[in-house]
Amino acid sequence: DKPFTTIGASFDMNVPVGIQENDKFGVGVQFFSDKGGSTVFSTNSIAITGAFHKAMDLNKVNYLSAGLQIGLAQRSINFENLTFNDQFDGVTGYTLTTSEDLPVNTFGYADISTGLFWTSSPEKRTNFHAGIAAHHVNLPDVSFSDEEIDRLSMSFAFHTGAQFPVGRRVDMLPRLLTYFQGTQFEMNIVTNFRYLLTQLNGSSFYVGAWARPVKDVETSLALDAIVLLAAIEIEGVRFGLSIDANVSQLRSSSAGFGAMEFSVAYTGQDDTKVVICPTF
Repeated sequence: DKPFTTIGASFDMNVPVGIQENDKFGVGVQFFSDKGGSTVFSTNSIAITGAFHKAMDLNKVNYLSAGLQIGLAQRSINFENLTFNDQFDGVTGYTLTTSEDLPVNTFGYADISTGLFWTSSPEKRTNFHAGIAAHHVNLPDVSFSDEEIDRLSMSFAFHTGAQFPVGRRVDMLPRLLTYFQGTQFEMNIVTNFRYLLTQLNGSSFYVGAWARPVKDVETSLALDAIVLLAAIEIEGVRFGLSIDANVSQLRSSSAGFGAMEFSVAYTGQDDTKVVICPTF
């Protein structure tokens, strides 16, 4: 009845170093807000990012990048919508005062991530990339209680992908994205296709499909969802829509649908032919 609603926004850009023409600095900021449930459990975070992109050759075909992200997050919960057994008066309902010892309803913590990234663009419409990242490297305490410590486990992400032409106007964009956190595992296997609508401004239409196998502490690797994607890009502005179709046991609760996501992105233009920030 009260689903989770998530909103995210980010901005990043590269800045020439000045000493070495082909090298670049990257700077950015990210915002994330997630709210849902009868208790309105919410998580809000903001993070700044910095990266250094090192050109590995004079033609600016290969780049190796290292990045760092430092963020602040806040979690909160609304206890007013909760009821406990000792509040029941036996006649009219849950009208009495509870004796439950509830913790503070809001707290904040710092979150640090880092990563490495390689990209290569040997020719127009052809590029390859791979990266690895470590999140929550400072193991932040995410417990509402001052008496108990619940540290967020470090998670690792690995992603790789490519773009290459399969026709005069059609490009294929395969992707692989994996997450590891403790005994938890998630993989996203993606194949997108890009159809170039016009050569004048690079306007394109995208369609694709994702398969998402997952593993938790109790089950073996199993397919969780199939994701369908469609997007249109006009003069560097991309409008996307994706729909998750649950195929796991969650389908009984979600009526077969996991989430619907709408995105707007402005990719801009870079003065090099290398794709420093890959297109997903």
